[in-house]
Amino acid sequence: MDRRIAFVVHRYGEQVVGGSEILCRQVAERMARHFQVDVVTTCAVDYVTWKNELSAGVSHLNGVTVRRFPVDYGRGLKFRLLNGLYWRGCRLNRRMQESWMRAQGPYSSALFCYIVDNRNKYDLFIFFTYLYCTTYFGLPPVREKSVLVPTAHDEKPIYLDIFDTLFRLPGFYIFLTEEEKEFVGRRFKIDVEKYPVIGAGIDCPDDIVVKEENLFPWPYLIYAGRVDVGKGCDLLLEYFLNYKKNYGNDLRLVLIGPKHMDIPTRDDIVYLGFVPEKEKWRYLKQAVALVLPSRFESFSLAVLEAMACGVPVLVNGESAVLQGHCRRSGGGMSYKNYDQFSAALNHLLSSESVRREMGVKGRAYVKENYSWSVVEQKYVQAFLDLIEKQRDGS
Repeated sequence: MDRRIAFVVHRYGEQVVGGSEILCRQVAERMARHFQVDVVTTCAVDYVTWKNELSAGVSHLNGVTVRRFPVDYGRGLKFRLLNGLYWRGCRLNRRMQESWMRAQGPYSSALFCYIVDNRNKYDLFIFFTYLYCTTYFGLPPVREKSVLVPTAHDEKPIYLDIFDTLFRLPGFYIFLTEEEKEFVGRRFKIDVEKYPVIGAGIDCPDDIVVKEENLFPWPYLIYAGRVDVGKGCDLLLEYFLNYKKNYGNDLRLVLIGPKHMDIPTRDDIVYLGFVPEKEKWRYLKQAVALVLPSRFESFSLAVLEAMACGVPVLVNGESAVLQGHCRRSGGGMSYKNYDQFSAALNHLLSSESVRREMGVKGRAYVKENYSWSVVEQKYVQAFLDLIEKQRDGS
């Protein structure tokens, strides 16, 4: 097996919670069955601080060689000032945008040197997500053999001028959804038709058996992911509390994932923090529905994992990607305001047969489009074709 590929991502590991990071790890582990795979990443775990928490050097995780490099500095005053100016509507010139990117991080000069020094060692470099330094500074030196999985969506940073340059460099793109592909083509005026939509594989583990007794004695909505204002969790809490005030039933909201905002202390809001993978699936399977309040999604593993379990989803209708999953599958509902949120929730709670029908449709959608047996082969074939073209010099 002489085909060697490198995955480049800003943070990596089983303790890292984040959609693009989890997807990168899942794809890298499956590609290790077909290629020599290295992951090139930083020593950071926390995207807020970029603190070097893991040891630099070479390690191995689930059949993948992981090469970690220290971050030069964490996020500080410079990032807060530039980011604040940008979000308040100030126009940043090109030099300021570059400064913003360096300050946003994670900036690792050792990682960038490794890519440059070893660019002939790998057939392909696969970069996950467009937003961070590891892609912005790591991709240009290897543009001819680069693959960008942008995980892009309609958010404020993607309109920075520096990304107009970046998005014209990759040798190849892989998109997660048709909505993402269409958005990137429109935003950057790129002909995206020749690039595939692959996404991620979702397989609800067969060995996860939900015990006969309920995990909780009451029905619950579940949110799985970063508990963060940027993920819409503040509005979710507002809507949920209004709903409970108006309807007063015994529904609870269960939150799983790292916390980056305050959560009210109430009996009907349960924050579990990080839970092991097997426990996560158990909580998903017994939920009334998974709720995802984020407006900014390029794929959403959480939504598809819930569907794989036969659990309906309730999503923010401002996200074209989430709307698309619900529309194509019939496995969920969307909302754009509180009235729609409460109406959808009442519909889901009205009948077990309603939830069961949505669950069946959602599971069929995931099995047909996102089972790992299908997705893995798509990634393998895409990488093999690219490597053959590289070696042919075409």
